[in-house]
Amino acid sequence: MPLIVIHTNLPQADIGSEQLRNVSTGSAEILGVEPKIVQVVINAGSPMMFGGTEEPTAMAFVHSAGGKLKQEANDEFSAKFTDLIVKSIGVPKERIYMLLDDVPQSSACYMGLTIASLTH
Repeated sequence: MPLIVIHTNLPQADIGSEQLRNVSTGSAEILGVEPKIVQVVINAGSPMMFGGTEEPTAMAFVHSAGGKLKQEANDEFSAKFTDLIVKSIGVPKERIYMLLDDVPQSSACYMGLTIASLTH
């Protein structure tokens, strides 16, 4: 169950259903999962500073319990998610910071059960 959380200082008015849908479907494609299990949160209008300026910026957290975010593939995932964020919300790639997190299936939950128990 991937969870993508993006904080940005772009105005809330610039973020709507289209941007959420683009990040959701794009994330599903990148991770090779069904869009129905991807959750996306975009927190716009956040007071943020990066590199000493308040120019448009974003901080992204990509969490996945599917075992796909492995260290040897993270450069590829980083490039793909960065491109997705640039295309979806318009923040320049040099203004995006990201954390990729491969969550153990025993620590991710859905419907009151761990992903590990749901998949076995």
